[in-house]
Amino acid sequence: MKQIKEFLTFAQTPYLGCVYGKRLLDRFGSVENILAAPKEKLVDVVPERVAESLYRNFEHPPDAVAHQFERIAKTDATFVPLTSDDYPALLREIYDPPLFLFVMGKLAPTDRFSISIVGTRNPTTYGRFFTESIAQSLARHGLTIISGMAVGIDSAAHQGALSAGGRTIAVLGSGVDIIYPKVNKRLYEKIKETGAIVSEFLLGEEVKAENFPRRNRIISGMSLGTLVAEAGERSGALITAKYSLDQGRELFAVPGSPNQPKSVGTNRLVQRGEAKLILNEEDILNEIEQYLPAKESLPEALPSLSELSPEQRVVYQVLSREPKHIDKIAQEADMDPGYALSQLFELELAGVVKQLAGKQFIKI
Repeated sequence: MKQIKEFLTFAQTPYLGCVYGKRLLDRFGSVENILAAPKEKLVDVVPERVAESLYRNFEHPPDAVAHQFERIAKTDATFVPLTSDDYPALLREIYDPPLFLFVMGKLAPTDRFSISIVGTRNPTTYGRFFTESIAQSLARHGLTIISGMAVGIDSAAHQGALSAGGRTIAVLGSGVDIIYPKVNKRLYEKIKETGAIVSEFLLGEEVKAENFPRRNRIISGMSLGTLVAEAGERSGALITAKYSLDQGRELFAVPGSPNQPKSVGTNRLVQRGEAKLILNEEDILNEIEQYLPAKESLPEALPSLSELSPEQRVVYQVLSREPKHIDKIAQEADMDPGYALSQLFELELAGVVKQLAGKQFIKI
């Protein structure tokens, strides 16, 4: 607990920030070594006012540090400083990584194989289902799905990963003990149980508009690449896209109709050559293959057709990513509707088909 208190006090130093804090840690290795260093050594790395502020801050630690210990005792949050082996490796590489993270749930070594998926809070039906489908497929390939737990595209991305039994991480614009939006309480609990809730903000900190850009750099920074699934001209997802480019990470976008306002942002990313146009998960996997260790194989996203019964293969092959009614499926498969429905239920249990309202089905 002493080390946590020491690091929190360091991180709360006025004028320090993530960039100067990282420089000091890179040079001296630990907060203890920084405090033991003479002032002239510190000013070789950071401005003099930062060094002076650091000494003053440890003489009179801010009240926020004591308050954090009270909250830590009341939650199961884990404190992960930048110097920890548990700190996300990809995030540590960016220009301004958070000096620490609070985590609910657990981070895993395999999270270095991550793709972030972001987009509008008010997606079209197509955008929502495409997002859930591609997140599910990527999760089946062993990739961790990262997003911001907002309503809309973010939620669809998390849900897709969870439905595949995969890992997903939510990066919040509040403390990890503050559920936002409240409507996502059940989603929060599911992510916490099987993945991780992450934030650089202090426990108990409520959502503020200025927190979201900072959150967005973490979403992209933890990922090999970012997929913008659906975004309007002024969507906050475009901020994440910019961070991804600035951080030297891959950027992908799903094309949409030129007449659809919620696709203007994604279409322009492609038009300007900033994002790679993707139509399915294979387009992403092909781009990030170079980052995956050669000896680490990823499982097949879907069972091969040989693993399905002949009847299931027929039904599966007439499906697409566009919703199709049971009557049309039965007609195209040349089956009785009741029998076709039974095959669809088997495919749904296998995790390769999803039923929508009105007896409609899609391939996932």
